[in-house]
Amino acid sequence: MKNKIYRIIIVALIGLLGVNSSFAQVLNNNRLSKQDSAIIAQPINKRIFSPKKAALMSAIVPGLGQIYNRKYWKLPLVYGGIVGFGALVIWNNNKMQDTKRGLKEFFDDNPDTRFYDNVLHYTKEEFIANGWGNEAGYNAWAESSLKKGRDGYRRNRDLSFLGFMGFYLLQILDATVDAHFKNFDISDDLSLNIDPVQQQNPLTGRPYYGLKCQITF
Repeated sequence: MKNKIYRIIIVALIGLLGVNSSFAQVLNNNRLSKQDSAIIAQPINKRIFSPKKAALMSAIVPGLGQIYNRKYWKLPLVYGGIVGFGALVIWNNNKMQDTKRGLKEFFDDNPDTRFYDNVLHYTKEEFIANGWGNEAGYNAWAESSLKKGRDGYRRNRDLSFLGFMGFYLLQILDATVDAHFKNFDISDDLSLNIDPVQQQNPLTGRPYYGLKCQITF
């Protein structure tokens, strides 16, 4: 289960960071032909996308900013990462709680509370029967394993939570950047004009010549 969750998160991260640029490149390459562009002569009303609104929507509900930007194909990536990291947080936290309970019952000297057997997967009787050591050896091994398990699951839970928050912020950033790019006017009417210019030196009063560069877009 844990490996499957990691795979889902990796796919979501790669998709959210990389697929957007590739998808945009494909769209930009599908240019209208000159004949088609000549037919479309009248200007059309272009929707203005607000980066602040996209960021706020994604902050309130993850993925809502992508819907606002009409990037519906990103929703599986967003929710794949959110759900994946969330599942890791819950899974590691449950395991940590199990090891804490097992460690607590290991030291309570109550023979009826042996939940630590479920955590260690080996009982004291099986440990001794397999020739791995005596009772003192089992006690040392069990205590060390329970403490390492508790600390390891706590560390993994905290790292998973950081990953969850990082991915949450990433999808907000993605929605904000998408809204910015949506407002860019990618037009074929891009020209560069270079013209000669004559000006006068304010110190000497003599004229001098140069070039003026003007970009129209």
